[in-house]
Amino acid sequence: MRWPVILLALMACTKRHEGGGVTIEERADGMLLQGGTLSVFVSGPASSLSIAPWPDRPPVEVAVSIGGERHRLVGRETTSLRGAAAIRHRIEGTDAELLLTIDSGNVMLLARAPRLAPHQKLALHLTTARRHPIVLDRGGPFEQGELFAERSGYVVLEKTLLASPAKLAVRGDASLTATAEAEAAASDAVEVSAFVGTATSTREASQLGARLASVAPRAHADVLLDVGAHAARVWIEGVRRVPGPAVVLDPARDAERTIPIIDVTARRTTVSIPEGKWTLRATHGHGFSIARAEIEVVAGDALRVALPVVEETPLPEWIGCDFHVHARPSFDATAVSYEERVRSLVAVGVECAAATEHDHVGDHGPAAAALHLDDRFRALSGVELTTVAGGFGHFNVFPWPVGAPIPRTGATTPSALFQAVRSLPGSFIFQVNHPRMRNVDASIGYFDFAALDAKTGVAKGPYSYQRDYDALEIFNGYELRELGRVRALTLEWLQLLDRGEVHTATGSSDSHGISFPWAGFPRTFVRVGAAWRSGGRSIDAIVDALKKGRAYVSSGPLLDLRVGEANVGDTVAHPARVRLTIAKTSWLGAPKVDLMLGPDPLPKVEPRLEGSAWVVDAPLPLPSRKRPLVAIVESPLINDAIGLTGYERALAITNPIWITP
Repeated sequence: MRWPVILLALMACTKRHEGGGVTIEERADGMLLQGGTLSVFVSGPASSLSIAPWPDRPPVEVAVSIGGERHRLVGRETTSLRGAAAIRHRIEGTDAELLLTIDSGNVMLLARAPRLAPHQKLALHLTTARRHPIVLDRGGPFEQGELFAERSGYVVLEKTLLASPAKLAVRGDASLTATAEAEAAASDAVEVSAFVGTATSTREASQLGARLASVAPRAHADVLLDVGAHAARVWIEGVRRVPGPAVVLDPARDAERTIPIIDVTARRTTVSIPEGKWTLRATHGHGFSIARAEIEVVAGDALRVALPVVEETPLPEWIGCDFHVHARPSFDATAVSYEERVRSLVAVGVECAAATEHDHVGDHGPAAAALHLDDRFRALSGVELTTVAGGFGHFNVFPWPVGAPIPRTGATTPSALFQAVRSLPGSFIFQVNHPRMRNVDASIGYFDFAALDAKTGVAKGPYSYQRDYDALEIFNGYELRELGRVRALTLEWLQLLDRGEVHTATGSSDSHGISFPWAGFPRTFVRVGAAWRSGGRSIDAIVDALKKGRAYVSSGPLLDLRVGEANVGDTVAHPARVRLTIAKTSWLGAPKVDLMLGPDPLPKVEPRLEGSAWVVDAPLPLPSRKRPLVAIVESPLINDAIGLTGYERALAITNPIWITP
């Protein structure tokens, strides 16, 4: 019975080595490296080594590669490095070695090779469990499975840091690996070093990492934005503690890089924010609350900010669409990639959009798929036909028929262009864009060029007025602050409807950038039915609903116009009353309502609040002929909405319910 006791006693024996304030204790299961207040246990298999443990910190696995090939570590012994006791490992099959010591309370790792072939690389790989939040000296977003930083001086995981003056390539998924490497310029000796350290706070770790990596200390904090189950557009404004140049909050964006807007389409996104006090607001658009957070950050901080946007008004039968947006293929939107455009749409709840590029076929589909957003965003191909050299306006076609040639848009006429569009194959929407819009001092509107009098239907322009189009864009994003112009055009549209010239009203952002107008403001809500989202998200269903007028336009209010069971797009024999329901929204004030029978206003009725909605219940006069009934709703923006969107009032306009005698 004595042998086990003797064996245990031998295993417990240790050898002790000291030098330069560093002590190494050799044990049967590894070596204990001590310096000052820091103690590190070094163990592991021959192929790598493990540095552990610190209280509540995962171990760091260390490996060495030469020329991209990892090598086994075949020895562990004591030696000295720069006058201090060190642990030495030999690298199998080479004359290289790996040494560990403690330098000013941090573990220093030094890999050195007496000879390497020209351009051959010696690398140290430090791997540990990945934990949020992560701070890099260059900041920037980190998403699961993606590259964090091509070249970072250090990375901080809570209170643990990995640093190297040789810089680090940082990657990670469930675990994180930071690689420092050096390249031989000729057949010569090569060294590469890295540090593993601890601190009492993230800020202290960042300051220490900057010193060890020989980089400038961070002037920013990493802020992890968590918007909950939905995507969101986040607006950041505040006061910097130290003035400086404009900050790139979202390094992934090329367009308008320094604007304080972040489109968060993953559950979490990290931005780099300078020291100071900041207000963050988040929105998912129509039918959702606006989330707000106040934060104060210091350099080196890493913090999580919850901005959960809450659905206030479900819309099971309706989808929000933007049928006029631009990106890189358009000559006047070259800074906006399709990926950025898709994020800007999905962030604010747009479920369908047409990529209407100037005289080019646009398609958001591949970008949506690459971003893994195609399950909640339906892309429509499209073209904005932009007439020049005797121009007479801009016209959208979506979805663009596959393989169809783009008609001539220069030195042509409305009759020739309309004939060319109508000869295209398949089912699509032909839309007149911004029919009264002026660009600088000249109009780009079809109605202006035609000199159309909507009341009489007479066009006195140099071209014949062609009426064969499906949709009329009555609300454009460049008019979000000019609702009087939108109302004036709406009246013209009502005059056309009342005369029997029927076109579905649409509203589109016409967004060419990121900051204004926002993609999705205004948008067209299309009634496609409750089964659309689960039934394949049919494009034909969208086109069919638009052609039938089952839609309304809005920059904020959510509406339900009914005459009996009839909804927008339907025809009904004269009933007694009309009922309009307006969803109560946390960021919109009390609405003002105009009910119109053609261009004629019905008597005013003040909306009354019933539970979670404003309601108008009004009698209908008996028409002498078939006439369009339309609701126009205007609401003030309240609370955080003005600071978020930049405009003060929102407008919604329904397509008609047709009333017959």
